[in-house]
Amino acid sequence: MLALQHAVQSDHQAPRTFSAELLWQADQVNREHAYQGRSVMWGTVLPSRVAYLIEAGSTDGFRTAVRAASARWGGICELIIEVDPVSGVTAAAHDLVTRAELEAAVRVDVAGEFAVRAAEDLNLPLVALRDVETDPRTAFSYPLSAVSGGDPLLIAEEHGPLWQAAAAGDVIDEKSFRPWVRRPRDGSEIGFAQDRPHLTLLADGSWQFEEHATDSMANTSAVI
Repeated sequence: MLALQHAVQSDHQAPRTFSAELLWQADQVNREHAYQGRSVMWGTVLPSRVAYLIEAGSTDGFRTAVRAASARWGGICELIIEVDPVSGVTAAAHDLVTRAELEAAVRVDVAGEFAVRAAEDLNLPLVALRDVETDPRTAFSYPLSAVSGGDPLLIAEEHGPLWQAAAAGDVIDEKSFRPWVRRPRDGSEIGFAQDRPHLTLLADGSWQFEEHATDSMANTSAVI
């Protein structure tokens, strides 16, 4: 920009080798904002985040949603929303979705017509679970199985209780994540890991995602 300023004539007549309009605009900007050296620009790259729609009270739906979220960057910040076939989505869930500023709703095990109605109520486009990694509205993420290095990350015991999946995450295909994940010896290992950042697969999904990064307990999942 400074070089363009020197190229602009004082009476704003166009130099022979530059666009008159471009140089005039550059001159105007430099007149209003004096050049003071290099400028710093901060940019933020964030993953696509979704709300997983499960049937109210569905244990299998909850576990499937956790497994899908565990494999995604920022999955720990995605929501699992119960959909009742009669009453639909609760007001509290609607408020959470609004505040979270999500990109889409993902149907897990909710019947088609109820999922469509819930997504419309939440003002989100509806995406099938099988398409979450390919649909342009939800695909901006990366599979955490691509992460290498460091100690293996904890996941829930195979067929373990739901609290372990909620606290540590789980995977659909354990082989695709090896050697970067491991099952715990018992549930206490997951409990001890909750006050230590990035020891579980689910918590590691928030790496480089926090707007204001910190290693406090506030950035880890917890089951009390």
